This record gives sequence, C-alpha cells and structure tokens, in this order.
Amino acid sequence: SPRDAAIKIIRALRDAGHEALLAGGCVRDELLGLHPKDYDIATDATPKRVIELRSEEHTSELQSRSV
Repeated sequence: SPRDAAIKIIRALRDAGHEALLAGGCVRDELLGLHPKDYDIATDATPKRVIELRSEEHTSELQSRSV
C-alpha cells in the first residue's frame, strides 16, 4: 500500500541517520480517519542523498533475490 511504502522510506532514511516524517495532507487525513490519496515525507536528507539511499536499497534487493 502507499502508506506502507512511505513508512518503508521513512525507516530507511532514519536508519541512515536522517530525520524523516510524514507531512502535509496525509497527516490531516490520517487524523480524521480518512484514507490519504498520497503520502508526503519531510526529511533533512538532501535530494542527492535520497537518490543514493534509493540506489542502495535497489542494489540490496537485487542481491537478496539473487541468493
């Protein structure tokens, strides 16, 4: 689900030492018991670092599938 994907990204950012939180309308919708259409994430990681982490994640996923 989109929520699970957002939580996975937040965990990866935090595991790498960054701050990361859900932000925007998804927070409001969750508090109101609604189903958000999308999830925004606020982080102190630079865009370059987010791309690096994403590349590292895909590489480890590929390696674990190959084993």
